[in-house]
Amino acid sequence: MENILIIGGAGFIGSHLADRLIDMNHNVTVFDSLEPVVHPDGRPPAYLNPKIHLIKGDVCNFSHLKRVIKDKTVIVNMAAHVVDRSNEIKRYLDTNVGGTANLMECLLNSENCCRKLIHASILHRSTRKLFAYHPFYYISKKVQEENIYNFSRLFKFPVVILRYAEVYGIRQSLSVGLGPIVMRILEQKFEKLFLKKESYSIDFISVHDAVSATVKTIFDSVANGKTYEVGTAQPKHLHDVTCMFLQHVKKKLPTLYVPEQSQCYAPSFICKADIELLQHDLQFQPSDTLSVDIPKLVNWLFSPEGIDIIQTAKQNQKITRRC
Repeated sequence: MENILIIGGAGFIGSHLADRLIDMNHNVTVFDSLEPVVHPDGRPPAYLNPKIHLIKGDVCNFSHLKRVIKDKTVIVNMAAHVVDRSNEIKRYLDTNVGGTANLMECLLNSENCCRKLIHASILHRSTRKLFAYHPFYYISKKVQEENIYNFSRLFKFPVVILRYAEVYGIRQSLSVGLGPIVMRILEQKFEKLFLKKESYSIDFISVHDAVSATVKTIFDSVANGKTYEVGTAQPKHLHDVTCMFLQHVKKKLPTLYVPEQSQCYAPSFICKADIELLQHDLQFQPSDTLSVDIPKLVNWLFSPEGIDIIQTAKQNQKITRRC
């Protein structure tokens, strides 16, 4: 049995990871600031597993973080200031770069029994075009990853870096990945979904598969010191994904934008994870079940929990536009 700390574990991937680890009978502590952008009332989300030991705190607080990590054998770092507020440049750098530096110093300069660090990152090659509106977030994530890599190399500390593709599932943010598609469908802004200039194909991976890959890296020493891309390696055209959603939310497109075969443009930009190393080292096999999962996502979106998340996303859009 491991004592596992998930920093940022009240969020989307972290909470699902906590559920899986608890099912495996490990002790799980979540250290999370409960950022208002994600948790508007500042309270733990209702979906958080009751067996979790939740500590509210900021990764930038050295003394608090030092106390929290003292008895943890594995740390999963998922702390990040999210992309809803593109104007909060200092917050991106303070949390994503400074907070991670804090964690590294705590591991080096305080008493602890941590034997391994798992660090959550992103597919950097997707930054240039698809995420041009959030440059400071993605720059901060890239610097964060480079610092973690050098920390592992210089101090011989076992680290695994995971570069996630677009993870989707229940509890997800509506600001990235599938989120903007969902919001535009709900607002009936179809013209922004079917223009050729937005002809992208993206590697979407189920949160359950992303968690499975993460768990494998936690418990298999062959992963130590390596960087893995986590996806399906089978990107989906956004046009096709949009049509899947429309089918299940029972929305009808204006005649001009009826999704016919002739409108399925060849993608001008492809975001695809290279999972060969993950498959070779850890026998990881993603399920690629997006078409099956979309009806479940739609049902969740119209549940009380999903409606709350939609309202939060709309409020964040208003704040971002004012800025």
